[in-house]
Amino acid sequence: MKILKYTKMSDNITDIIYKKRVMGMKTNFAVESLIKKDDREKIYKVIYIGVSVYNRLLKDNPQLEDSEFFSEIRSRVLNFFVKRQFEEDILSKDFPFKIEIKKINGFGNKALFLQNDFARMKISKNKSNKLYNGNKISKYMLDEAKINSKHEKQIKLVILDNRELEVQQEKRTFVILSYGINGKEFDHIDFIIPNSDMKSSIETFNALDEFNETVKISAQDENVEKRIVELKDKAKKVIYGN
Repeated sequence: MKILKYTKMSDNITDIIYKKRVMGMKTNFAVESLIKKDDREKIYKVIYIGVSVYNRLLKDNPQLEDSEFFSEIRSRVLNFFVKRQFEEDILSKDFPFKIEIKKINGFGNKALFLQNDFARMKISKNKSNKLYNGNKISKYMLDEAKINSKHEKQIKLVILDNRELEVQQEKRTFVILSYGINGKEFDHIDFIIPNSDMKSSIETFNALDEFNETVKISAQDENVEKRIVELKDKAKKVIYGN
């Protein structure tokens, strides 16, 4: 075991931070432990609003789909309406995650990340819940997934007031929230904890039933409905002008 840093915190607490090859030490990769249910439901509601804005806009303005070229941008438009809900000027002030919009290449493409004390999560629209489709994996995704290595973890040992030793992970777990839509309905929504090589998963949490339950409640919420209509009207003004 190689000790990297020793810091005297106080008379009662000493932190020893070290890098270690994990030998029989269990790492908690459970999605339900990393992201509590109440917080997952808040994410579902935001995604539901984004997709509803998109669907209402097309329903009220079917001519948008008349173009032969609309199929080329359909997925990007939907993705925009979902991600737009996570921007600071729209998102609720009590949303339990820190938001990062990260530039991921030289073409100006950006990725959306949510972060709490335990997880760093990328939201991504995908055709299926299959993690690896044989295509080249993006460098930025491999860099994010390194944190999930089973073999090397940053560990913090904390000596508590009662002199008991508590083991804490220094790094968050990287999670992918993958969702897909068939027509106007969600066909999958999954929290995926990938291995560090991004070719397989440590855990996949199928959240579709949980999501649908949240949607049933949100669909009856007058404030949610008001928000959908408001954002749809704003989108319409952007497309057609005042």
